[in-house]
Amino acid sequence: MFNIKETIEKIYRESLDVKSYERILIIGDSFDHEKNTLQDRKFIARCFKDVADKFGYFLKMFFYESGKIHGEEPPVTLWVECLGRDFCNNLFKDIPYEFIKDKRVALEDLLKYKDKIDKNIFPDIVIAISYYSTSHTLFRKFLNYLGCRYASMPMVEKEMFAGPLNVDYNDLEKRTLMLAEKLKGYRAVGIKNNSGTDIVVNFEGTKINCDTGNLKERGSFGNLPAGEVYLAPRLKGTNGRICIEYFMGKKLIKPVFMDFKEGLVTDLTGDNEAVSQLNKILKDERNRVIAELGFGTNRGAKNPENVLEAEKVDGTCHIAIGDNITFGGNNRATIHIDFVIFNPEFRWLS
Repeated sequence: MFNIKETIEKIYRESLDVKSYERILIIGDSFDHEKNTLQDRKFIARCFKDVADKFGYFLKMFFYESGKIHGEEPPVTLWVECLGRDFCNNLFKDIPYEFIKDKRVALEDLLKYKDKIDKNIFPDIVIAISYYSTSHTLFRKFLNYLGCRYASMPMVEKEMFAGPLNVDYNDLEKRTLMLAEKLKGYRAVGIKNNSGTDIVVNFEGTKINCDTGNLKERGSFGNLPAGEVYLAPRLKGTNGRICIEYFMGKKLIKPVFMDFKEGLVTDLTGDNEAVSQLNKILKDERNRVIAELGFGTNRGAKNPENVLEAEKVDGTCHIAIGDNITFGGNNRATIHIDFVIFNPEFRWLS
């Protein structure tokens, strides 16, 4: 049986490089999924706490009421926990929380309130083990701007501590940066697989981001497990179809085919239940936009059912719809949903 706490020691040491004077905040939501239970995530949080206690780190845990989808802004209670009541009273007096939740507020809108932040509670490090991802939120982006290091671990599972979290972080960083350099030599990529994916994605001149697992610098952000190169594609010139084999944590009986024209979702066919769920999401035009193209680089990642791990599997790629304002795009949407493409073949276009 693998030892979760040994891997957590490795994360503290090799990924986060925690200092004795730093404040760590573990955050999680209340969502209870049959394959990703609240009980399991609280167990993981306690393991982080036990290891922190062993090394004399200050660590606090805070669980909040769950949202309903990835990329949704967390509730006011979490803003208060991280930034203080005075900050939140002043902010929400002028800008209703509903505006933030609806993605109508930019980072710049928050900056004039930053002198109200309670520096006695502001975390140096946030480890987010919520079920629903906080990666693509204004909350996360604001904390990073203020200097917090943010490790996003949505849907984290105990088994990950034996595989994609227990890797050589120096090697992972090196290989991820090498792939990023390769992408800089191309303007687009054609992606095909035997399941029916056939799409060309234009990324000419876009910012290329790396999730290497190195979260040592002030204001750094990434997933754990880490291991991807990702970018916000151009809409014009992005056309084709992707095959969605897994959705909402399970393998679909029938795959869903999602068609794109000039970077926008135009059609869905396949599994009736999944198509129905996606059509509800796509009623908001902002959610129809291709948000991300990413490439996995983590050789320890294997599980196709958990998108946090699946998108990191070495050799895969993934496409997302929705929000990309936090990593170089200009689409501010209420959601961010990733779809992993397995066994892809790439045609690089220069």
